[in-house]
Amino acid sequence: MNYSGSGNYTFETVGATYRFVVPVRKDWLRIGISVLAVVFVVWIVWPSDWGLLAGDNVQAANLVLLVVIGVIIFGLVLQLLEIVWQLLGREVLEVSDDAVIVRHQVLAIGPSRKVPADKVTGLAVASTQGGRSGWNTRRDYQFLSFRYGRIVVSGGKGVLRQTATVRFGTGLDEGEAQQVVDLILNRFPQYKVQTTSQ
Repeated sequence: MNYSGSGNYTFETVGATYRFVVPVRKDWLRIGISVLAVVFVVWIVWPSDWGLLAGDNVQAANLVLLVVIGVIIFGLVLQLLEIVWQLLGREVLEVSDDAVIVRHQVLAIGPSRKVPADKVTGLAVASTQGGRSGWNTRRDYQFLSFRYGRIVVSGGKGVLRQTATVRFGTGLDEGEAQQVVDLILNRFPQYKVQTTSQ
């Protein structure tokens, strides 16, 4: 069964698994700033003479220079990955009786988070996209981050005994997120938010 939601997500069943796909919403201002940052850094770094120093006591200076070059290259790779994520990325939510899996994919490749069914303590709609409270100065669509999205999957205990959560659906509004959660909970009621009585 295939279904295209309100245009911001698609839904299909693959055997006993529900699969939701949300393309990453394009933020053209951030894409432009990222491209300009990459071009600027390459423009500054490329013509530089990275010739290593010669002499007896310059090994430490050469090591520092190599570390700086490595950090710059690592930063450029991460920035390029963010640009590609913004242009071609998509979030995938797979729900089955065994687990809830959230994937960030670019051309079918990317990181994922799996919460086994016995660890899921609830699947619900959040009123905010996640991240920090107040003014959010971080990117909302980080390729490697699972802290943003309208749908929250709570599962077990994380570091420092806090509830470990994974979020999905940065491109969804609250109504669309509620549609997705309703579809999931109708088929998989075991993922309803569990309340504990004190």
